[in-house]
Amino acid sequence: MSKLEELKPNSIIRGIIPDSLVTVISQQWFGSDAVELIYKTQKGNLGNVILYRGDESRFEVVEKERPWNDKTKPIIYQPQKNGCRALWGGSHFSQNYI
Repeated sequence: MSKLEELKPNSIIRGIIPDSLVTVISQQWFGSDAVELIYKTQKGNLGNVILYRGDESRFEVVEKERPWNDKTKPIIYQPQKNGCRALWGGSHFSQNYI
């Protein structure tokens, strides 16, 4: 059982669609007792639903965080010196494909 406040973008939810997980795309509150979710199914289809406080027992937040960690450093691709020359300028490439 989860609370309506736990439904945040990028959260993965069980129970909105039977036997399937959905990812929350966005939410819009209507007062303090109702929220409209726009979600994406595992097949890539979009849908929306309005959930009320009485619906809190019907869904469960499976994953609250993004699938990546914001604290890690990005991996930057750094090709070796003359990498393009070795790939495009090799004699075997020009003889076989041109």
